[in-house]
Amino acid sequence: MDGQALLENYRIQSQKWFLPKLLGMNQLKKQLAAASKGKLSEEILGQDLERLVEYQKEKAAADALFAQVGRGLGSLYRGEATDWARISTLTGDAEADFRKADRLEGFDGLRGRFGTNQEALERSKAFRSVWECVLQSKEALYELLDLWPEEGGDWISA
Repeated sequence: MDGQALLENYRIQSQKWFLPKLLGMNQLKKQLAAASKGKLSEEILGQDLERLVEYQKEKAAADALFAQVGRGLGSLYRGEATDWARISTLTGDAEADFRKADRLEGFDGLRGRFGTNQEALERSKAFRSVWECVLQSKEALYELLDLWPEEGGDWISA
């Protein structure tokens, strides 16, 4: 159903006099009844059609975006069973990692050379894991020695 065409038809019918309006609205409601799960109310029909138009615009934008980046999801994409919350979390983690790495000297050159290399990606994940262990060890050592970063010097910083 073309929401924009239906909304325009609704607006046209709403402007008519009583009998033509009644006939036009009845015809429009019959057309919509096939897709409706409940009773159609003429009082909120215009609002419902406006929401339909907005939904269709959002859906078209989402479909266009998915057409561009959908293949990049690889095994994460499982059709209707896709875990979009997990994808969102992974995306946030990747953005945070990128911001951290972006502060490193020469990162742009590394990203250009190895950004799409699977082996480099796996190595960077391993490095990140080891780095997290180093940071946890640093905190454990500070706690053990009863030192704080301000007192003990910044001997291993992120």
